[in-house]
Amino acid sequence: MATPARSIPGKAAVLVAGCLAVVLELTLVFTRNDGSTAGATPVGQALTVFGPPASGAIGFNRVQQGNTYRFAFPIPHNTLADPIVLTGVRIEHVPAGGQVISYPIYSLNEVGAYPLSSDDSDPTDPMALSTKRDFSATGITIAARSDSDYFAMVKVKVVGPVSQALSGCTYYYRKGGERFHQTFRCEYQLGDVSTPP
Repeated sequence: MATPARSIPGKAAVLVAGCLAVVLELTLVFTRNDGSTAGATPVGQALTVFGPPASGAIGFNRVQQGNTYRFAFPIPHNTLADPIVLTGVRIEHVPAGGQVISYPIYSLNEVGAYPLSSDDSDPTDPMALSTKRDFSATGITIAARSDSDYFAMVKVKVVGPVSQALSGCTYYYRKGGERFHQTFRCEYQLGDVSTPP
């Protein structure tokens, strides 16, 4: 015999509705931060970007399967008269053979430079980015009408032959209580793939 439906008392209904709204908002925030639903937020106009990644392809002529490589996103500039909070980034096109591990965000002051690319398997790499603080979990503020003091990277592992470039750099940000995203041209090459001996 079917169980009859029961109504939820008034106060309980309000509480349930409030909890659902919070869960929905948290779901949207975390989804946006990992960059999986650009369409969930409107396109903004607050940012411009600059640096070599914004104007041409960067990358490696030869890579090794199993190794992890990093590429810098263009540096964002806030054109607004108010600060914004950068909450995450994403590469729009990741070809077969490339597996995105994470999107770390580093402080230019702490790193001391703006490295365009990095090979995590290279023991002579002076940047040693794996030892630097990653601000991606907290987000970073870009002051009004200012360049960012931080830069994002994509950390990608080569898991097979890569025939195309990684491309399309999307930034997710918040202005007050509103969230936006913007996508800019960028291109990262993972060249000829060799397999480890």
